[in-house]
Amino acid sequence: DMKTPEMRPLAKRRIAGLAIVSSFAYALQELMKTIIGVDDDEEEAVRQLAAPWQKNSNLIFTGRDKEGKIRYIDISFVDPYNYWKRPITAIMRDQAWQDSAYGVLRDTMTPFLGTDIAAETLFELIANKRTGTGSQIYSEHDKPWEITKASADHLRKALQPGIASNIERTMKAMRGDVSPSGRKYNPFDEAMAWGGWRVSTLDPKTALYYRSFDFNDSKKNAMKKLNRALRNPNEVAEGDLSAAYNLFSELRIKAYTEMSRIIHAARKSGLKEMDIRKILKRSGISGIDARHLSKGTVPPWRPSGAMRKNARGKASVLFDKSVVDKINQRHRELQKISRQ
Repeated sequence: DMKTPEMRPLAKRRIAGLAIVSSFAYALQELMKTIIGVDDDEEEAVRQLAAPWQKNSNLIFTGRDKEGKIRYIDISFVDPYNYWKRPITAIMRDQAWQDSAYGVLRDTMTPFLGTDIAAETLFELIANKRTGTGSQIYSEHDKPWEITKASADHLRKALQPGIASNIERTMKAMRGDVSPSGRKYNPFDEAMAWGGWRVSTLDPKTALYYRSFDFNDSKKNAMKKLNRALRNPNEVAEGDLSAAYNLFSELRIKAYTEMSRIIHAARKSGLKEMDIRKILKRSGISGIDARHLSKGTVPPWRPSGAMRKNARGKASVLFDKSVVDKINQRHRELQKISRQ
């Protein structure tokens, strides 16, 4: 059109229109940050603590509540170009390049490879674990009718029409109910939701509490990788044991680094040090780990005598003396590897 003289004015208007439509979300986001007084570090803190699907969204900050907590709206659903912007946001964020690459891959491929809502809900029921928080849907010690009720309620919430969810949340707001995570339902927020605008309030206490469980799970997963090689009743080469230890160390460092970033984000969001220590303690994180996480360091690790005794005791129950001797030998080798 630019090459055709009579079409050139229309082409310029189309270029201007595309530029405005493509950039309005970023422009509005920066404008509201300036008005409210949210700097880049605080924005990154919000993204660190927000729901997984909002980490690379276009977030419009609307203000702060009486306690100073940031309130924001995710406007990604009204932006027709959001699919292309999410990878750009992931790259521009203040994070390691590995995390940026993962964010780009996740947001690019999820629309094609992500699970259907119904299928994901069924997978959660089978695993008895919610994907977002990692919490259990029901307790394994519940009575059969309680398990059935909790499972049916989980299915209902995931598969019911949006209007049913709006009615339910509005009724809770009118009664002044509080969610299990401690968030109070707000009539104004629910009224906004009826118009399609869901206002979110960042609660750093709640976010830090639930992310602490992810840290504990990551540590346990790292230890499982190492124990798999240590407790293998078959022959394990020394190189395989070293590789298992290196993988364990890598996963452990990653867990501490990620949790330290979450704590920094919570601190940047206004959470006091005393509250941070209290939350970490309540979520099962040891005092030593809490101190290192607050400083952003990783505590040194050495295989303990209790760990060796436990592995030897389990092996003596399941296997013969030759396997127990193998496991003892591996623990001695692991001592040398860890010192190196």
